[in-house]
Amino acid sequence: MAICDKGHYYNHQQHPTCPICGPGSRPAAAPQATRMGQSPVQPAPQPAQARPARTVLDHAKEAETPRLMGFLVVVDSRHEDHHHYFRLVRGVNPIGRFGSRARVELRDPEISQEHALMVCTVSSTYLIDLDSTNHVFINGEPVECGVLSPGDEVRLGQTRMIYVPFAFEAEE
Repeated sequence: MAICDKGHYYNHQQHPTCPICGPGSRPAAAPQATRMGQSPVQPAPQPAQARPARTVLDHAKEAETPRLMGFLVVVDSRHEDHHHYFRLVRGVNPIGRFGSRARVELRDPEISQEHALMVCTVSSTYLIDLDSTNHVFINGEPVECGVLSPGDEVRLGQTRMIYVPFAFEAEE
């Protein structure tokens, strides 16, 4: 065990510096062994280190948080609750059977483990069939790759859903 200059205990064999204080921390002087009843010699307090300036990478990591782009709302299914909805974020949203760890997991047995993808961009949302056995339908038409519009009906297996984009319009 080691103690950093701020007094945090940590395993120095697993972490070269204190995991709480970060890379700028340094280990304090190791306490000296004492005999029973004696107090250990305390290391002299060290001046606090200034935190490093934030970099562009720090700001980029914050920008990586998923941005809500829309919803798929279940309107008819034997296996899902009606009006259950799935959140869609910017980028790739996999659709698959329950247990597949997809963003949209459906309990419908006619859904493949990796059935389709919804790709949400700032300007459009695409629905892409991943060569599934039961295909993907937009407004009743089978598609391999289609662009979704607000209110379009998406059918996968026996589950019908409505695409609702997330839009914020400020009133003047």
